[in-house]
Amino acid sequence: MTLAPEHRGSTASRRPVPSSSAGTSFLARRLIAGGGRADRSVAALAAAACLVGALVVTIVLGALQATQQRATAEAWLAPQRVTMEDAGAILRAADRYIDGQRFTVVRYAPIPGRTAPVPPGLDEAPRPGEGFASAAAAKVGAPELEGKTITGELGEEALRSPDDRIIVIGEAPDSPVMTEPGFVAQSGIGANQPPTPIAAFGGEPHRLNSASETTNYVHLTAIAAVLLIGPVLSLMGAAARLGNGRRNRRVALLRLGGMSRRQAIALTSAEAAVPAFAGALAGVAAAVPVAAALSYVPLQGRTFGLFQLMPSPAWLAGVVPGVVALAVVSALLQVRPAIADPLGVADAHAPKSLSWLRWGVIAAVGYAWYQVSKPGSDGGGVLPMFAALAMAMSLIGPVLTSLAGKRLVSRFHRGRGGVRALLAGRRLVDDPRAAWRMVSGVAFAAFIAGFFAGFGGGDGQVVWGREHVLEVPVTQQQAAEADATLGRARAALAAASPAAAATVTLGERGSVVGFDEHALDGTAPEQVSYLSVHVELPADDPDGAEAIRGALAAEFPAAPQLTGGDILAVEQNFAVDMPRASIIVLAIGFLVAATATAVTTASDVLDGRARNRRLRSSGVGLDVIDGARGTEMNAILASTIAPALGLGLFLGLPLSMSAGGTGLLQVGMVAVTVVLGIAAMKGAVRLSAGLLDSTSRP
Repeated sequence: MTLAPEHRGSTASRRPVPSSSAGTSFLARRLIAGGGRADRSVAALAAAACLVGALVVTIVLGALQATQQRATAEAWLAPQRVTMEDAGAILRAADRYIDGQRFTVVRYAPIPGRTAPVPPGLDEAPRPGEGFASAAAAKVGAPELEGKTITGELGEEALRSPDDRIIVIGEAPDSPVMTEPGFVAQSGIGANQPPTPIAAFGGEPHRLNSASETTNYVHLTAIAAVLLIGPVLSLMGAAARLGNGRRNRRVALLRLGGMSRRQAIALTSAEAAVPAFAGALAGVAAAVPVAAALSYVPLQGRTFGLFQLMPSPAWLAGVVPGVVALAVVSALLQVRPAIADPLGVADAHAPKSLSWLRWGVIAAVGYAWYQVSKPGSDGGGVLPMFAALAMAMSLIGPVLTSLAGKRLVSRFHRGRGGVRALLAGRRLVDDPRAAWRMVSGVAFAAFIAGFFAGFGGGDGQVVWGREHVLEVPVTQQQAAEADATLGRARAALAAASPAAAATVTLGERGSVVGFDEHALDGTAPEQVSYLSVHVELPADDPDGAEAIRGALAAEFPAAPQLTGGDILAVEQNFAVDMPRASIIVLAIGFLVAATATAVTTASDVLDGRARNRRLRSSGVGLDVIDGARGTEMNAILASTIAPALGLGLFLGLPLSMSAGGTGLLQVGMVAVTVVLGIAAMKGAVRLSAGLLDSTSRP
């Protein structure tokens, strides 16, 4: 009997399979869902790895962008100098300390008849007598605002952070405060900008001063990002290798069954992209509360905005596709042999031995680092070379792992190690790259701890001037009228603090402040004679000290006021920020390391199921196989932790020589990293023991 066409094959009741890319995605999802517990576990672990990777990438991009935005916002305080003929305004900036907090006071004088550039955060250029203040500055009420008209609030475009204290005051271009020479802190700290003719708030800054502090933070943030590249790449690579052996066999069978190369590539890509997309999307979402929490951590004494640590939409839109693309490319690299030669997948073959070429690469990178970091170099290539040396860990690690395996095998032949040592040693020698990947996350965490080990908290000693002696530089004319200058200072302090008025002296050039080399009239520094008014501030009366500062600011508005304690407080910002930042970076690095350790350990068990099954079938007990894994981990950790710490310390030493040296906190960081690293590896081995048992049964 002949069947009607509609009954042949009984296709009416079958679920239709979409074609082209939709069909490939459908098949990938069916393979994940129908592949059993092992495939579902692989997909879940891959999604978790991509979640952590996307989270870290988002936070790092946000931190880079936030510090760069802070430097850009600060650069307007030191705009590019032009000639008076081309200028539209004159700008002067100086630091003030009120209630122990640093304020930046900007005096702005538009030149009549010319187009004055509008400062950031304002709708129009301030006119003489007007005053604008940021929200944080307006809460205090600085002395410079007394007698001025507060016409509005300074917008966010001009602020380095929400708690930034900036005051903008309109002045006449011929007022004394805008024509007298400028003074700066001898230490280079502070936003003390001399009277500067400007035409716009763009271009290269004429003088950075405090902006140079922010620039240093930008560079250090970039270094922190480089430190986290290794752990993140290690984690993403581990996620791509999950279930690699099973995936290769499956792709090989499909290729032998008639699937084309293009279809195999599309299927592998879709299979890797599904969990990667879900994990990356969850990682970006998880970055929002993490960034909000980190925004409360002060940097340079200022916090960030609630969402300031989140990348811009343009950068954020690239995180998920970037993570998915990395996962897909890594997966395709792993199945390339199965796609190209499906028959060869079943053949047992030894992994490629380590190439001597890696030693040449390491030597070349080390020589390049020496060239860019030696005294006299411009330092332009320091960051790329630093990144290259950090990534050299991936070249050094497998070599150290192979040497550890050879030592274990040698111990067995000398009768000093059992079967566990032999199994562990052979695995390390046969495939040192795979063994290194299991501990690379912990090694990178040790590298980060070593790098930050030299950044101590400083000694807290006053280097510039004296801690409670206020120095106020006076101009050449004022210095010539010494008696009149002293009289003005004492009269200004008579009402605020009679005791301080009695301590007023007029000394030689101070050690805290000095004449700026850019005088408005072109006067050279050596042609300027100036002295400094010295006033003893009460150490136990902060309110009285601020009253003294306010009185002197009104009498000498063009001069900065600094004590040795003021400069120490700014310098201590760095001493406090570095340990805090190092803990945050190390915590993020260890989160990535712990995730990578768990993923790689599970991947090793899943990919080694055939080998472990053969061992158990030949009579080797599960306890011996599991014990060999522990021996393997101990050998790798013993061989890689110390070199990783040493390399990190070596790279961080040039940057940390002036950062206070190693303190108890840094020693504790190193110790905690080593202990937690060992605990993470031991825990991963113990937690995967059940998976080892279930996948290795004969």
